[in-house]
Amino acid sequence: GLFTFASDVDPKIEKAIEEVMRERREREDELEGLNATIRDTSKNQVERMKAQHELFRMEAEDTTGSEVALITLLAGRRRVKRNATKVSVENEKKLNKEKHRQVRREKRKQEKSKQKLGSMVQRFQENAKDDPSKYVGNERGSVKAIRTGKTYAAR
Repeated sequence: GLFTFASDVDPKIEKAIEEVMRERREREDELEGLNATIRDTSKNQVERMKAQHELFRMEAEDTTGSEVALITLLAGRRRVKRNATKVSVENEKKLNKEKHRQVRREKRKQEKSKQKLGSMVQRFQENAKDDPSKYVGNERGSVKAIRTGKTYAAR
């Protein structure tokens, strides 16, 4: 067809637009057929004059109603598409906000975890000073608890 339709457009609007466009094509085909009959010299004079009068009558017809209907339907389809776009943009903004919140939550969680780990390392280092036989440290400042085998990194 002449137009393509988005999936978010109401099928009733699509069907109505197709109907108006079909009627318009039929009218144009009929006008073209009458013009061909007028130009055809193999037809007798009566048939050609009859076709010419019919052509004048059809050209004089008021097609405003169908033109207004088509314009209204096309505007309705654009309005539906525009509103669908607005909704999708708003949904995208909401999703981006939610992602941003999630990232902030994860960062806060990591910071808390680092703080907790730092305080644990500090406690172990202080304990290692008090009783070094239980803990082994290395050059980077990490502390390993001999009893549990866990390593705690220094900040």
